[in-house]
Parts: sequence; C-alpha cells; structure tokens
Amino acid sequence: MIHCVQLIISVSPNCNSAALYRYNGFCKGVLWPVLHNVTSVYSSRPDNIEGAGDDVDMRQDNSESAQFSEYCMDDIGQGPIHGGRGSEAELWAAYNAVNRKFAEVVVQCFNEGDLVWVHGFHLLILPSYLTRRIPMAKVGIFLHTPFPSSEIFRTLWCREDLLRGILNADQVGFHLFEYARHFLTCCRRLLGLNYGMVPDASGGHTLAIDTNGRHVAVTSIHAGVEPPVLNQILAHPITAEKVSNAMCPCNFNKTHSTEAKSSRFVFIRFFAVGHVHS
Repeated sequence: MIHCVQLIISVSPNCNSAALYRYNGFCKGVLWPVLHNVTSVYSSRPDNIEGAGDDVDMRQDNSESAQFSEYCMDDIGQGPIHGGRGSEAELWAAYNAVNRKFAEVVVQCFNEGDLVWVHGFHLLILPSYLTRRIPMAKVGIFLHTPFPSSEIFRTLWCREDLLRGILNADQVGFHLFEYARHFLTCCRRLLGLNYGMVPDASGGHTLAIDTNGRHVAVTSIHAGVEPPVLNQILAHPITAEKVSNAMCPCNFNKTHSTEAKSSRFVFIRFFAVGHVHS
C-alpha cells in the first residue's frame, strides 16, 4: 500500500495568485522549451510587460501560449546567476519557494534509511534543500524530459544553480544516454567538473561526476512497457471476453507547443492474438 502525503501549494490572498503563476511560468515558459532544445517558440509579450517593443503582436492575448509569454522570451537579458533583476528574479524566487515547500514536507516525513526519489524538472533544486536539512539522506532524481545541449542550456540565467541543485543528489537518471551525455557536457563546460567510470558497490563500474569530493552517479534508464506481461494478459480468457464487449475509447490529449501538433487524438484498440473478431 502506498502512503501519500498531500502538499498544497498555497498562494497569499493579496498577490492574486502571482506566485503560483510565476512558478508555472518558469516551469512551462522557461524550463520546458529549453529542456527540449528550443529557444524560439515563444509567443508575444502582453502589453503590460516592461520593455515590450512596438512590433509586439498583441492578438494572442486569449491563447494559452500568451499566458506564459511574459516569462519565455528568447531575448531575456542574461543577468546574474541567481536571476537578480526584473521578472527573472520573480520567476526564480517562485521556483525556489515551491522547492522549499516540498523540502519541508520531505524533512517532516523522513526516517533514517529512507530513499528520497525526486521526479521531474519542477523540482530540480530540491536535492539542494534536502541535503542541507538531512545530509544523511540518499537522494535520487529522475528527469522525464530530454536534457539539452550545453549551447542551449547555457542560455538560462540560473543555469549553474540548476546544475548544482541536480548534483546534490546521489544519482541522476535520464531516459536516454543522449540526455545523460548532454548533462555531463553541461557539467564539464559550465561548472568545470570531470566525469568518468568509478567502481560501484556491486563490483562493477558506474558513470559518475566528481563534485566536491563526491561521486554523483549518472544513469540512463529506459522507460516502457513489458511485452511478455502484456501478452500474458491479452491471452487470458477473461481479457478475450472483455475485448468482445469493449468499445474503442478516444482520448483528447493536449500537447505542448514544443511537440509536433498542438492537439492530437489517441485511439486505443484492444487487440489479442487469436481473438480477432471480424
């Protein structure tokens, strides 16, 4: 049985949800495109943003992309590492605030010996907050998105903070080795760190980054289904009975602007070898 602890990200009533808006703006408007190796998919700025030029197209105010356009222009000035000015500082502060909230809950629930497993680009600096409070914790982080080349990643004003946040974990996981390779290159070129194969506890070797006297393991773990298990389920008589009465469900799946289409339909068909009905 899985025991879940609910975490509600509350927003101060007097800020009109601005903090949560900025957090979402940083995640979806800044990190998401960059992680997908895109820096020029950004829509126009709203007319209330400082520095907007006369040639800004205001016709997309009602579109979803315009919701985060304030935070995702590819001509954002490259400020200090910590995003020390303007909207950059607000975005970074909101992202830090949410990561701190998660850290507080994890610290409250943590028991010695627990493994903390962080998922997703929404919590890239969470390992930093955790290791400050519970240095004995074993922390792993897995990114379910691609990781960009160093040429793209370096366009972020908070690039070094994000890398150091990830490196405070004991293990960093990616779907593909290509993403892991980009991460390794970013650490070498932007932080000056070395990486290589180091002995592990099982007697083999693990690819790891050397940082502050620690070895941070970097792995590529492919996610997917297990065909033998699915075939076993499909061959079961109960499955065949359900297939004969099943309709083809249709799911409307909204995608992000970095994907091939703005929307798509996904059709799921139940199929079993030896049980195809004419």
